[in-house]
Amino acid sequence: MDNLSLVDDNIIEDSLRSFANVSNSINEFALNLMMELGIPQELFLIIDNLVINTVFMELALKILGNLLCGKDNIVDQLLGYDIIKVLAKHLNHNSPAVRRKIMWCFSNLAAGNSNQIKYFVDTGIFKEIFECVKDPNMNVVKETIITINNILKDCEIEICQIFVEMGCLDVINHLINTNMIPEILIHALLTLRDIFNFGMTFKQNNDQKNPYVEYFIEIGGTNGLEKLQMHENNEVYNLALDILEGYFSVQKYI
Repeated sequence: MDNLSLVDDNIIEDSLRSFANVSNSINEFALNLMMELGIPQELFLIIDNLVINTVFMELALKILGNLLCGKDNIVDQLLGYDIIKVLAKHLNHNSPAVRRKIMWCFSNLAAGNSNQIKYFVDTGIFKEIFECVKDPNMNVVKETIITINNILKDCEIEICQIFVEMGCLDVINHLINTNMIPEILIHALLTLRDIFNFGMTFKQNNDQKNPYVEYFIEIGGTNGLEKLQMHENNEVYNLALDILEGYFSVQKYI
């Protein structure tokens, strides 16, 4: 642990690489030991240093991302250290690799339990995260939509409503109209389907139209779905067709 506080760059890098290799195993004993040694606090100092070596920052983020894959007690401790605030400062970092790893950390956090997800959403950071789908680096975009998709997989309907109010459907519409990368489109379509499924609750309870589907129609979202019927990737094609058949007037899609 003390090595991370030394001035010598070689020692810092060697220390970080060692901890990164250990954390890669996602071994609970090793991860808990790192928490007990205070490694996260040292990593935060590195990440918070705006003039720090980018390599150091990437390694620090790799370790934190692996820690966020640990059990709930580890993730809860990291949240107690205000990890979201620390990471959010660098969403616009000039290094695409750093931006990607920050979003990867967020995607791991978004796969946490319901209390962790609620805490994550309640920070209000998602307006900034949504903007990251416009990042010029497609790896950042991919991790962003994975983060959004992870949140909406098993969340409460209140969180879905918050996301829609913040513009999540506009984010998905942007992606399916401007991006042709299969992995990004697959996560965007899965997210869209999850949101529409939540919207069915309103329809069943109030005997009205699905409000999320109606809004998606208003913003021209069906145009993008129709274009994906010509996508060369079968999973993209099938997901788009499944959504069109399941939630819209479907005769022309059959």
